Amino acid sequence: MVKIAVDIALLPPTDVMDLVISLNRKLTHTGKSNYSLNKKDWLPHITIAMGIIDTKNLPAIKKELSELFERYPPITISFHDIKNTLNDDDEWSSILLVKKNNGLQELHENIMSVMKKYFSYNATIKMFYAPPTLKRLSPYWKLGYPKTKTYENYLPHLTLGKGKSPIIKLRKTFKSRRLALCHLGKGSTCRKILCEL
Repeated sequence: MVKIAVDIALLPPTDVMDLVISLNRKLTHTGKSNYSLNKKDWLPHITIAMGIIDTKNLPAIKKELSELFERYPPITISFHDIKNTLNDDDEWSSILLVKKNNGLQELHENIMSVMKKYFSYNATIKMFYAPPTLKRLSPYWKLGYPKTKTYENYLPHLTLGKGKSPIIKLRKTFKSRRLALCHLGKGSTCRKILCEL
């Protein structure tokens, strides 16, 4: 029995990935734990659901998620703001806020429903992708947010990274047809695609 931390995420198209990676490079780095987004192993993404799974369930999870996602047309995503927040470690984080819409909210709730029998939330450091190896769990996991920031509390976003972003007007709408189950790494990053649906 091997348990790992995962993210079920929408991956944006190439041009949007390029934009997010470009914004990541412009962050004012204020802490030690920054990371550089890329299209290989630090993927820009929009989290749909996060949790801990047992790897023996991967085939069943892939089958159920594939059957669910086949029913969806491409999901419309719109950025509407950049938000900078100061975390408990006095480090800035920057995100692109995504406008919640019926299609995105419905996908989130249906995936949460499917994953209810597979997800647990008691994370340990060893469940995350390495390298780099986590030194401690982030407050996000310690406070149980993967379980509680769901349903009506779901806040779709694209993380730009650690650091402070200039507040710029950024309005962009695109469609995503890529849903991936990813192994989570440091900072709840999508480090390795386990399967793409």
